[in-house]
Amino acid sequence: MTSFISAGNARRFCATVGAFFLFAWAGMAAAQPGSVDTSYGSGGSYVSGVALGDSVRALALQSDNKAILAGNCNSVSPATSFCVTRLTASGTVDTSFNGTGKAFMTMGSLSSTLESVAIQPDGKIVVAGNCTVSSAPRWCVARIMPDGTMDASFGAGGKAYFAVFTGAGQSSSAAAVAVQSGKLLVAGTCTSSASDAAVCAIRVNADGTQDVPWTSGGFASSGKPFHVLTARRIVVLNDGRFLIASNDVDTFNLSPSRFNLTRFLANGTVDSAYGNSQFHPGHLVPTMSNGSNTVFSVALQPDDKVVMAGRCESTANDGDFKFCMARATQNGDPLNNIPRVDFALVLSAHNSLIPNKPVHVALQGDGRIVLAGTCREFPEFSMTLAETVCVRRYWPTGAFDDSLAEAPNPAATLAATADGGVVVQRDGKILVAGATISPTDKTAMRFIGGPLSYRACSLDMDGDGVTTATIDGLISTRVMLGLTGTAVTTGITFPAAATRTNWTAIRNFLVTHCEMNLP
Repeated sequence: MTSFISAGNARRFCATVGAFFLFAWAGMAAAQPGSVDTSYGSGGSYVSGVALGDSVRALALQSDNKAILAGNCNSVSPATSFCVTRLTASGTVDTSFNGTGKAFMTMGSLSSTLESVAIQPDGKIVVAGNCTVSSAPRWCVARIMPDGTMDASFGAGGKAYFAVFTGAGQSSSAAAVAVQSGKLLVAGTCTSSASDAAVCAIRVNADGTQDVPWTSGGFASSGKPFHVLTARRIVVLNDGRFLIASNDVDTFNLSPSRFNLTRFLANGTVDSAYGNSQFHPGHLVPTMSNGSNTVFSVALQPDDKVVMAGRCESTANDGDFKFCMARATQNGDPLNNIPRVDFALVLSAHNSLIPNKPVHVALQGDGRIVLAGTCREFPEFSMTLAETVCVRRYWPTGAFDDSLAEAPNPAATLAATADGGVVVQRDGKILVAGATISPTDKTAMRFIGGPLSYRACSLDMDGDGVTTATIDGLISTRVMLGLTGTAVTTGITFPAAATRTNWTAIRNFLVTHCEMNLP
């Protein structure tokens, strides 16, 4: 047996054990996870001074931790034009971006609404939404160079407009944009009647033209009879297939809104092998609460599981909205290959979510799930309800992670919404974007994430969020003895919540997060 207990590996593994206890000791003096990161911007936040009424509707994070705040601005004519602001990693305006840190785009001839932002692998920034061209509604997309100037190689001067589902009695609206193998996917809602609406998508070439041969009619679409599907977000799987998350209202039975996930093949056709209903192939509907369930955002795990997040009523029409989320597999049971829902949870919170505000989700590098929304809360020394940003963190199992403190609440420093989104930096810090309240202006704020970060090494070998001697300790010992492959996992019964149940996954964790040199 070859031993891999090199001096370097031994030092790293011992350091892991030491760090486990060091974190517990240092945490008493360090900033508490969940507290405002006062090193960011001004006292923990950035607030735009461009114009009142500006807002952030979408958020993206570059690899260098520079934040892209995308939304609508009243600073140019016509009002509510697209605008993008880039912040430095420290929360100040990045003046290397278009000379001012800001880029403004007049889309169409009237007011426009930005819905989504994505960053291409080459660093170009894509924004998408809805606008009006010559009195006709259009899906509109713009692409910006990494330096903040418009990309002249895309459409006309960096802008492209698309007529989607514009026949008699038809209408549509764009909701989200994503990158697929060098091209762009724009997803939205296509409506043919008051009782029917489907999720739909178009594919856009690198030059800004529509990829018309992509599928029949140039756009993909899937609906359910007597159901209104309202598209929210799109996510592209590692093999090019894509899913559109939407809200599903049964107009025939007058049922409350439900989460819905629709899967398409890479070529734009509906994936009939997907779904949990024989009557609606291609669609997966998690069972949530009896009240209204509204999905707003999705996040893709490395294993292609999809986390959907939104708000739910605990009971029908009680008006008390909580965080809720569901996670769906792509393949499901190995015997019948039916996709399944890993969990569908309505999550408790000490305060209620604002009914008309979105909920956003992001994943940490260690697999934990972060949700951000806008809550009602009584600020300290006040009897008046205030809107404030609330952030919660959960283990990969869906269990609440109480290591992220709920107090102090950011309402103590800034009354704001979380409309724009949430992202997690590689160092574990949590960035939320939205708008200030009275007066309204675009904002971003950052919170301490700790103690684990993207590259954090821990003793949780199987990734279930719990460290046990019989599983994690045994795996650690076997690795330190030089065992590899099935010899590391033989005889171990992994819990259902485990995310690392084979040598490949365990090895990747130790190499990536613990910097160990393993075969």
